[in-house]
Amino acid sequence: MRRFESWKCNKLRMLAVAVTACTLATGIAAAQIRDPLEVQKGRDVKLKKRGSVAYYSERWDLSELPAYEPQRRVTGNIKLRGSN
Repeated sequence: MRRFESWKCNKLRMLAVAVTACTLATGIAAAQIRDPLEVQKGRDVKLKKRGSVAYYSERWDLSELPAYEPQRRVTGNIKLRGSN
């Protein structure tokens, strides 16, 4: 019986050590200090790279489209919804 209790106690200790280690590792990773200017530079590089990729091969000239002429005049309040 003592052997079982000893094994159970060791198992609980190992679990406590593992949980503590994970908690400390998470805290250390979250506490890393990042230079805001470096973050902005990295964002600029990422956006330039993303913007240089063409997702379509065909190009068209918008001047070939007819001029927009509304069918009727819109009146009243315009309700804008959303956060964009």
